[in-house]
Amino acid sequence: MVTLADDDLPALSDLADPVLACPVLRGGATLGWLAVGAWLVARPRRPG
Repeated sequence: MVTLADDDLPALSDLADPVLACPVLRGGATLGWLAVGAWLVARPRRPG
């Protein structure tokens, strides 16, 4: 939200682009993102 108010601050995607330029790192980040998503879907819910 702060980057929307100030044009001089880079967005998170601007900071991640140089790191994720390597295809191996991009693939690893994608697999990690998918694993976290699967964990969030499959985790047990607390009894309410």
